[in-house]
Amino acid sequence: MSLCTLHNIAFQLTETGETLVKKTLTGVLEIPIEHYISIDFEGFRSVIDELDGVEVDVDRKLYYNDPTDGTYIDLTPGLQVLNGDQALDYVRHREDNRGVKYYSSDYDRNRRQQEVIKVMTDKLASLGELTKLFKLLEVAGEHLQTDLSKGQIMGLAMDLKDISPSTLVSLDNGGYWKDGYTYLDREKFLTVRTTLQREMDVRSDQISELNNSPIHASDKGTTSTNQ
Repeated sequence: MSLCTLHNIAFQLTETGETLVKKTLTGVLEIPIEHYISIDFEGFRSVIDELDGVEVDVDRKLYYNDPTDGTYIDLTPGLQVLNGDQALDYVRHREDNRGVKYYSSDYDRNRRQQEVIKVMTDKLASLGELTKLFKLLEVAGEHLQTDLSKGQIMGLAMDLKDISPSTLVSLDNGGYWKDGYTYLDREKFLTVRTTLQREMDVRSDQISELNNSPIHASDKGTTSTNQ
């Protein structure tokens, strides 16, 4: 077995989707991405149900039925409390049985995900007792993957007491989808990047080390990322 083959095997064993996302975001945004937390669908449902649902204003009818994987999305417009199953349907709706014009774009999905996260944050802030927060972590526990230590998770749980929707900020990158690519407005993307660097107090020498950006000086207003 050659050294090259051994290297490839080692790479496959040490790199995961999460670590590659961390590397990609670190290079593109020029900020250190040190940790990650991911939760599967069942964990998402369980946390929403433990919070007694989330109240959102569904802006339009969402309908998609795929018996091959057990997906059945049928949400009507209006302000309503969604349980775990319904909230998952709300944030993941993409295709629609009524035709292409009813599809949800990635940006529609992102907007809905941000909406649900803000409602969840508000509910978490109102829990008051840490025991209730730890109960949520217990419910989500087996569905979570993270490289945080138990001590760091406990620290984050303590920090959640001081977080509210008013402290959450969304940055618009001006992106849009066209012909299999996501196009980013150059100026808006650079604004997002510099804002994150400023908020994280990233030094100029750190930025030069982290830089692996696909945006080049020759770009004419936009850059694109293959999906």
